[in-house]
Amino acid sequence: MLTRYVYLRLKAERRAERDGLVAQARELLTPLPMVRSFKAGTPADEGAERAWDICFEIRLDDLAAVDLWQTDPIHRDYVDNTLKPCVEVKKAWNFEV
Repeated sequence: MLTRYVYLRLKAERRAERDGLVAQARELLTPLPMVRSFKAGTPADEGAERAWDICFEIRLDDLAAVDLWQTDPIHRDYVDNTLKPCVEVKKAWNFEV
């Protein structure tokens, strides 16, 4: 089992869309078949707020599931057409848990 962490900093002019982006991610990405659990959130303190706007925590079985996740058409559409125009910086890491 692994957890993929994704951190996003939005473009300043798109920060007002943050809650909507999180809600849309939860709705679209949680039901994907390779996803064991999906969480999306916003900063809880000032330090996090200065660095990031959104965090995704995706639980998957293994790295093969990450490949499926990254190529899934629903995920790709959300990333390419919804997130990409809004995001200034993206960082993602996979951890065995």
